Order: sequence, then C-alpha cells, then structure tokens
Amino acid sequence: MKKTMLLLGAMIISMFVLCGCDRETELEESAIPLVTDIFQDQFNENVKCISVTIIDKISSNEYEAEATLDNGEEVKITIEDRGDTIFVNVDPIVNLEKSSVPIVTNILKNQFNLNVKCLQVKIKDKVSSKNYAAEASLDNGEVIKIDIEDRGSLIYVTIPNQ
Repeated sequence: MKKTMLLLGAMIISMFVLCGCDRETELEESAIPLVTDIFQDQFNENVKCISVTIIDKISSNEYEAEATLDNGEEVKITIEDRGDTIFVNVDPIVNLEKSSVPIVTNILKNQFNLNVKCLQVKIKDKVSSKNYAAEASLDNGEVIKIDIEDRGSLIYVTIPNQ
C-alpha cells in the first residue's frame, strides 16, 4: 500500500512538473490580462500583453517579471501572490513615463496653445529622489525636454524654456 501511494504521489508530481502546472506558470498566465488592463485603462494605450516571464523571486510571495506587449515593448513588472488573488505593478519609471504623456499634451495645448500630441516620454536622468529629467516625443517630430516630479499619487510635469 505504501509503495502504491508513493508511486501515485511520484506520478502526480511528475505530471505537475511535466505539464508546467507550477505556481509560477499560473502567476505568469494570470498576470497577462492584468497587464493588458493596466496599459489600456491607466495609460490609454491600445496594446495587449502577450506574455509574462518571471525573472526572480523577490520574497515568499513577490516576483520580479517581464511583460511583453504586442507592440514589442518589454516592461518590468512585479507580481504579488496573495493566494487566490494576485496584484501586478508596472515598474515605477515606466508608470511615470506613461502617466506623463497626457499631461505633456495638456500643457502644450492649454499653456502654449499648441495643437500637438505627446506620443512618448522617456526618462533620461534621475535628478534627485523624486525629480527626473526626461524627453517628450511629439507627433510633429519634435523632441522636447521636460522635468517630472513624482509626489506619490501626483505627478508634476514642467516644460522648461526650450
């Protein structure tokens, strides 16, 4: 009886390993639609996440991972495993960059009376713990310098004299 139970246990473990049904694979698969939701709902981007790969286990329930979007962009994320629920966070720098795009567009329209749209923001340098020097790419082909200040739930963007 013990041999049968041991053999049955070994078979179940083998099937678990062979089919890739481990917890990390579950987390990767579960994170895909969440990353898509973050980019579509929070960043207003028409992209889909096509894969998530766990890179490192940070703690007993937190993982560093990389999400691949259908536009080819690869983004660092963290996945927090809370049993029946998972939380996905986009890398804070990416979050700042993506969140700054509509702010730059609004500043250019409302303060400078320009009919241009910001397409992308890339942080170039960390000036201090909460301040960043960045560049904004506009739909007219221009690239302008901007400053970003991260105040937690608020982001301040300024466009210095160009």
